Amino acid sequence: MGRRMRNLLKKLPGIRALPSDLSYEGARNALEAQDKKAKRELAARADAPPEALYYLATDASPEVRRLAAANEATPRQADLMLCQDVDEDVRCELARKISRLIPGLEGRVADKVRDLTLQALDQLSQDHLPRVRSIIAEELRASADAPKSVMLRLAQDAEEIVAAPVLEYSPLLNDQDLMELVAAGLATGMLQAVARRQNLAEPVCDQVAATFDAAAIASLLQNASAKVRVETLEQIAAQAEEMSAVHEPLAMRPDLSVKAIRRIAGFLATSLVERLAARNDLDEDTQDLLSRHMRRKVEDEPAAGEGDAVSRALEVVEKAAKRSELTEAFVVDALDAGDRPLARVALAALAKVKLGAVDQILAAKAAKPLVALVWKAGLSMRTASLAQEKLGAIKPSERLPARGGSAYPLADDEMNWLIDYFTDA
Repeated sequence: MGRRMRNLLKKLPGIRALPSDLSYEGARNALEAQDKKAKRELAARADAPPEALYYLATDASPEVRRLAAANEATPRQADLMLCQDVDEDVRCELARKISRLIPGLEGRVADKVRDLTLQALDQLSQDHLPRVRSIIAEELRASADAPKSVMLRLAQDAEEIVAAPVLEYSPLLNDQDLMELVAAGLATGMLQAVARRQNLAEPVCDQVAATFDAAAIASLLQNASAKVRVETLEQIAAQAEEMSAVHEPLAMRPDLSVKAIRRIAGFLATSLVERLAARNDLDEDTQDLLSRHMRRKVEDEPAAGEGDAVSRALEVVEKAAKRSELTEAFVVDALDAGDRPLARVALAALAKVKLGAVDQILAAKAAKPLVALVWKAGLSMRTASLAQEKLGAIKPSERLPARGGSAYPLADDEMNWLIDYFTDA
């Protein structure tokens, strides 16, 4: 009896053990006696006669049928019946078992058994319940032995939990398959799965980039093994201004050309421009350009369109607060995305100070008041460190480090005084 069978049996109360050396007569007697406990054990026995397992596959008890479905000794003819079982847990157990039988199936069993196993897999891959289909997708996502027709069907499934594992991992999908799937129109989560594939070929990278799906392109840029052409990166850079999710992974690509860097420097967050400027492979003119952008971003804010950005941020923060989603994670996400208006408004709301006070703190370009603001907002020193880098544009040499690795370095009295100074101003 396999480990999974034993685990299933443990969930069932008070099963009476059948003899360890089960005979055909013993199995028949258990069935004839209609002993429910004995039938449950018999349905799980690897040495149960095929006729008994076939009979148990039609038992009135879903528990018995579930055990029979999970039993590798159950005849494939019975498995085909169980593919239509009304109990979804039975079909899930069957999907898991059949999927695990597929690797190495060729040449391991008789042709008839192989054909019946593949028929069961084909039926289960079309089950109306997404959970059944997703079990097959997860179990066979990296298999080279699964029928390609089944894997293509799963890759085109409308449910992300079914399609995504196959799109990301299946070795049976070639570049042409992937390009056709992307061209047919995949939802964002499925496009992201394609973008995360290891060693994604240039034509498929081009196809993902051509979707203009910000989340999928961000996943593509974060995939170090993806073979993204320099020209493709430049095309992404040309369209990236309105796709904030793309900014950081694009800026961090080590193969980003000088042409692309010059194009994106004008709309990146200050912290990203600073990180670009830290590259040691840039010519002097590009370094000067990045320096000018950093000075303008720090000195000339608020920039054009600031009023609209703040209005949007106020609306987003208000909705987040109503849903109890105005949390530290919310602020960190805004900082990571380089969304300064959203981060400012969120900090003001959490610290219960006016937005003007936050802007005065940022205008001071000093670490202490900014750290005090994050503390007042009830957030961790880790977020205060992130705010110094991404919101305050504080130079690394002037940032306040955490005390003891995670504690605020200033006394509560001093931070309260700093907040009062700026809020009373």
